[in-house]
Amino acid sequence: GDGVGVWTAQTLLSVDAAAFAAAASTVSLSAEGAHVLSWFSRDLVDNAELVASTSVVVDLTPPLTVLLISTPSVAQASGTVVGPATVLSLSAQDAVSGVKDTFFALSTGVFALAPATFTLTGADGARVVAFYSRDNILNAGPVENITVLFDATPPVSTATI
Repeated sequence: GDGVGVWTAQTLLSVDAAAFAAAASTVSLSAEGAHVLSWFSRDLVDNAELVASTSVVVDLTPPLTVLLISTPSVAQASGTVVGPATVLSLSAQDAVSGVKDTFFALSTGVFALAPATFTLTGADGARVVAFYSRDNILNAGPVENITVLFDATPPVSTATI
């Protein structure tokens, strides 16, 4: 109501400077990006308040995350070979709301918050690096699985005289 008891008759809404129309109880925005919502109400004797507005950003796209592998490493048909000195890192990008966090798991382990960089240890063999990121709206990207081949064994040389 207003100051003398004449109740609101109608609230009108505009999205992105479109013509004002009767507002529903909820508003759904399906287009990703920045939007401006403007609204005002009228009472039963056609008194209108000033137009109010706010900006909102709709983010429907999850972040994109990639595994970065430093040298020393060797790309082969069967996968990338890495050693104990190879630094691995995860890089995520989200153009709309930004990246909130990135998670990873090694060889079907439990997902944990990803460190800035990490290396592999242990016995030689294939390792699965699984990872995903969330943006600031909590859209989660798909879990990516990259298999790397870990080689910590130095070569053995022999001389024949």
